[in-house]
Amino acid sequence: MTPVVGHRPLRLACAGFSESDLDSLRGTLARLGPYLRASWELIDDPRDADLCLVSLDTGSAPAGGARRVGCAARPREFPRGTLYRPLRVPQLLAVLSETSRAFAEGAGPEATPAQPAGDTQAGPTLRLLAWPLDLEGASRLRLHVLAVLTFAPASVGTLAARIGEDAAAVASEIEALRREGLVEQVAGEAPAAPRQAPPQASWRGLVRGLGQRLGFFL
Repeated sequence: MTPVVGHRPLRLACAGFSESDLDSLRGTLARLGPYLRASWELIDDPRDADLCLVSLDTGSAPAGGARRVGCAARPREFPRGTLYRPLRVPQLLAVLSETSRAFAEGAGPEATPAQPAGDTQAGPTLRLLAWPLDLEGASRLRLHVLAVLTFAPASVGTLAARIGEDAAAVASEIEALRREGLVEQVAGEAPAAPRQAPPQASWRGLVRGLGQRLGFFL
């Protein structure tokens, strides 16, 4: 694994997390190490972080320019795209990997997906409403789409360029997510009703094969 910011690991901070939450996260990061394209370390000060996970349940609002991702026990009661807390392993893996990719491409912490120049077929802008509870059978494409939309709305054309997939395949995945009530069009299209998802499986079952599906083995 190779760090993508100079010669240091990427830095992850958490705001509003308990000590038990942080201990659990440290263990999860250690287990995910072989699956990540860059090394990560957990630090205390969000102002020095490349990515900050914010517990919205505690009303935390840290200062600093790091990319921020909210998480909550009931994410649908908070802004769109909020992660579940306790953190689901596939969510954490996808978000860390998308952040690693952005820094590897020279994007700063505030960067958002850019619209491909001259792409007249990009389509309407889409935003993430919520992550699905059940990710055990999620494809590499689905996990990448969810991770990109976690940070900013994007069109099908933008997603395809960002992920490196065929636009038709991305459009098909977006349509599936829309049917599940997880994605909506920014232009004002009413979101579909939330669908009850199956219970979350254990992290061992989720991590098995995720690295291969996401393409993060070096």
